[in-house]
Amino acid sequence: MPVKSMLGVLSVRRRSVGRKGASPMKLSRSLITESVAGMALLLAAVPAHAQVTGTVRWNSPTVSTNAFSYGMNVYDGFDPNIAGSPGDPNYKSNFALLQAGMIRYHYAGNVSVSDGAPNNDSRSWVSNSGSSNYAWDTAKINNAMSGSYSYGPTRMISIANWPTFLDDGTGHLQKTKYAAYASFCAQLVQIMKNNGHGGMYYEVTNELDNSLYGYAQNSSNSFTMKDVGAIINQCITAMKAVDSSIHVGGPAFSRPDVAQNLNDFFVTAGPNIDFTTYHAYDVYDPGNTTTNQQVFNGASSLGSWTNSMRQAFTNNVSGRTIQYFHTEYSVNSAGSYAPNDNRATTIIGAVSDALGMVSMVNAGVTGTMHWNEADYGHFGVLDAGNQWQLRLPGLVYQIFNRDFSGTYVASTSSNSGAVVIQGARGGTYDKICLINRAESSQTVQLTLTLQSGQTPAGNASFTVEQVNPSYNSPPQLAYPGNVTYSTLQSGYVLPANTVTIIQADETGLPTGGGGSLTGSVATVPGSVNLATEGTTDWAHWGLSSSTSNSDHSMDHKSGVNQISDFTVISNGTIAQVPNFGATDSWSGGTPTATSSGTTTSAKAYIPWSYNTGFSITAPADTTTRTLKVYVGVYDSDGQLTATLSDNSAPQYTNTLTATNGYQQNTRVYTLTYKAGSPGQHITVNWTCINNRGSYSFSEAQLQAATLH
Repeated sequence: MPVKSMLGVLSVRRRSVGRKGASPMKLSRSLITESVAGMALLLAAVPAHAQVTGTVRWNSPTVSTNAFSYGMNVYDGFDPNIAGSPGDPNYKSNFALLQAGMIRYHYAGNVSVSDGAPNNDSRSWVSNSGSSNYAWDTAKINNAMSGSYSYGPTRMISIANWPTFLDDGTGHLQKTKYAAYASFCAQLVQIMKNNGHGGMYYEVTNELDNSLYGYAQNSSNSFTMKDVGAIINQCITAMKAVDSSIHVGGPAFSRPDVAQNLNDFFVTAGPNIDFTTYHAYDVYDPGNTTTNQQVFNGASSLGSWTNSMRQAFTNNVSGRTIQYFHTEYSVNSAGSYAPNDNRATTIIGAVSDALGMVSMVNAGVTGTMHWNEADYGHFGVLDAGNQWQLRLPGLVYQIFNRDFSGTYVASTSSNSGAVVIQGARGGTYDKICLINRAESSQTVQLTLTLQSGQTPAGNASFTVEQVNPSYNSPPQLAYPGNVTYSTLQSGYVLPANTVTIIQADETGLPTGGGGSLTGSVATVPGSVNLATEGTTDWAHWGLSSSTSNSDHSMDHKSGVNQISDFTVISNGTIAQVPNFGATDSWSGGTPTATSSGTTTSAKAYIPWSYNTGFSITAPADTTTRTLKVYVGVYDSDGQLTATLSDNSAPQYTNTLTATNGYQQNTRVYTLTYKAGSPGQHITVNWTCINNRGSYSFSEAQLQAATLH
């Protein structure tokens, strides 16, 4: 369905005074994308333990986080009995664990519903909203602020709407009452200033760009976002007359995709606002039919809305810069209109929130505010029914604010649809966030560059903390134990649906460097005397016709064991190759003392598959050595990798490309190397990496190795 038609059929209700305080229709990027495509996006499940490779370069900064990057909406911040005085100690202590640097007070009824009889709304800050003597409840506000959020976040107050008395009866502010509303907003600034809360952020109006003042439903609407801009302009003047240190902005767009709404507002209020705010969720799904992968796709694209807002502002206002706050996001914007969709409170919400924050920060957002800390419905990172205990999504905000601040750095993932990889640095600390969104366990292999430009040593140790669904009774962070760089390079397993933070202090971290590793490749000679070439050690495999997984038929220099026996890559089947192509001879060997010449070798294969082969090791230290490896493939291309255990030199990789299928190709690789420190080793892997024919087995072949 085209976007225009889609927007015409979606139901958008009038301003709500319920818990969420917003239209049931909220924007999600995936909603637009899937409607334009005319079909839901269906992603195949990612295979368990699939390999994802990635890089993190801490010496290449990209965009900085700030105290506002991982913020939170406080639905209960208006209630003195919960957040203020007397307050609920469990709420206060558990919310403080989130360490949200900015909090946004938002509840749609905080102005339009009276706090006295007959409503007795504990979150309303206005008395007599429907009569001419409407007023802020100063005592209640003071109690709500007293003792609240004592760890010191920056506060943004959403003045979501106006007293009912000022309404024209159709949801619009009477045009003769703009000044009265501005004066009313200024009175709140005075109350806060008197309370010691100067310099705060004030967001004026909330989600009026629907059928009330926008083009999302009715292009002939006589009320437009120019009217909202005019309202906010008067509020800015009145509010800053009371406290010039405050920041005033808005309008909490619910439809940042409707260009006319953005243009109308920015051309009117853009010259005066300090910041703009907007809402977009992962999906809009009142029927609760979207898959988790669709949720994750929407979360991963949340940053695009900041780009859109910045472009719209720039198109309409020149010579000014403002701040951009994504003040609401979560899983499903349908909220209470989506029966039984509680994913925002589960590990799915934890993963999607992490994806969303990374996306928005990378887009250069000034701040984000998740919806919300606890609203007793389908949202909330705290469990209001269980002593305000942190839910799994709450743990994500805890570790992001505590351990993933600083500056993002250049990072890549070979499959961001399975694992998103984002590096950051803060001071001397190097950090990695790994978000497994594949719904199955994944193995990641990482290549890291430190701030200094060096690589970590293989034994460099990183701490690990993880939001893991297995740790949910009660929800708590998992600490799987430290991990070395060698493990991160060779493969680190991420359980399904997890958010993992890995970090280390670069000060004192052992580094690579000082080593060298070069390689060359040549055709295999007709004959090789292994004992003559391998003065330090040599090895041959596959002499016996009974060569198998249990007997590799390895011969080597007697009394020496520097070249290891091979290990099999990916559980291949081992057998003999009668005619490798080179004739090997030796003396002084064991268990076969001498050989006048043999063309045999070992092979590894997986029926009707590939990606199997051999792995061998040899010693490495600060002495230069030369290792020659005689390898081949049948019906496949081959790949050789050589890696020093202390990562003191870049890995050597070479691919042997076959010209066609059903043929054997053999080569000898010469590796010259030294490590950066004593007691290290070199690992050489040889793998068949594809199938060149249609009906045969691909083979990796290993005949011999020499060391001197």
